[in-house]
Amino acid sequence: MKKIVVILTIMVCISRMVFTQPDYSFKQFGNTAEQPLKKQWRYSLFSNAEYGISDKVSLRAHPVWFFVAPSAEVKWQWMGSEKRNIAFVHGITCPTPVMNIFAMSGTGGLISPEFKIPVMFSIKNGIISTWRLNDRHKITAEALIKFAVLNSKLQPGSSIDLPVISPRNAVYYKNVGLEAALTNEGVLTGRFDYYSRLQAYLFPAGKKIYKEEYGSTSRFFGEYTAMVGWNISDKFKLGAGGRLCYGEYPFGTQWHLLPMLDFVRYVR
Repeated sequence: MKKIVVILTIMVCISRMVFTQPDYSFKQFGNTAEQPLKKQWRYSLFSNAEYGISDKVSLRAHPVWFFVAPSAEVKWQWMGSEKRNIAFVHGITCPTPVMNIFAMSGTGGLISPEFKIPVMFSIKNGIISTWRLNDRHKITAEALIKFAVLNSKLQPGSSIDLPVISPRNAVYYKNVGLEAALTNEGVLTGRFDYYSRLQAYLFPAGKKIYKEEYGSTSRFFGEYTAMVGWNISDKFKLGAGGRLCYGEYPFGTQWHLLPMLDFVRYVR
């Protein structure tokens, strides 16, 4: 009897916390063309943090992953209004440290230790545009192009042919990559939000040595992510959902459905 009373009390407390909280101003879950205020930043578990340097410029980098997979982006807002924002994104990534970590035999090894990963980089340039349908819903479109540099000594057998990882690393084996994304997010009800993102990765070119070993594979990847976010407070959002992945891997075409759990913390 006591256990039932305790369970009912907890359920009542949770329901009051979820459904009787006052409304809040909607904050985005993913990256958009909208500019954060100066010295304002937000960070999450998997995506890059964003820090407002000025009224037009912000810096993106992951506070933890940066030390094992260095990556940094600069976003410059070209046009901004209440309804529409347009920004340019320029970034650089070095995958060498994290690939060397996984280049080992046994448990945790994703790359054979016989391969030496050279110091290489990818350079990103793109445009991103966000439309506010109203104060509670927005759509963001992105178009990016990536170039790999200093990757001439990278061997095809060192590729990590796994969902999520492969489309983000394929540019080092293909030299050039194109990316496009469409994101829709907004308020569901009360303190619950929705997040939906469709991404496409296209690699029209390729290194000669990669074609000789694998042929015309790993040319297209696609991802669809859907999540529900719970605004636990005005500064913290927890999201849960799934990601559907499609990939043309060297061993064949495959689909994968992966669970997703992420959070966003807003710092003023």
